[in-house]
Amino acid sequence: MAGRPGPRKAPAVTAERRAQAFELRKAGVSLRQIATTLGVDHTTVARYVKHTIAGLKRQTLDLAAEERTLQLERLNKLLLTDWPAATAGVTPWSLAAQDRVFKILERQAKLLGLDLAPPPLVIDASTNIIQLVWSTGEPA
Repeated sequence: MAGRPGPRKAPAVTAERRAQAFELRKAGVSLRQIATTLGVDHTTVARYVKHTIAGLKRQTLDLAAEERTLQLERLNKLLLTDWPAATAGVTPWSLAAQDRVFKILERQAKLLGLDLAPPPLVIDASTNIIQLVWSTGEPA
């Protein structure tokens, strides 16, 4: 029966093949050579490698989010410790605390991406409309 897919491979077999294909690709083996080794089509190998890379990307993003959360929790604890002294008035101790609080706030803003440059303003002379132009160059 043409057009019908063959029997599906067991998930463990597919995962093993994906891992094998990815390791061979990392070693510099071509998709077609890997396909021959594994006995599959080169497009299947490309899909295996793409799927593995996507999984690694998700895993990396998840780990980064966990680390960011941990760092923010630590910074919040430090901020709570120094805040009373920083807001107590002008003394040598409060000035040092204010400096520490400022550095903590800077670090928090950096972790949260709050200090990104705003998009440039462009004045469209033909219509006299001010438009925001994002980095893509397209009007907002």
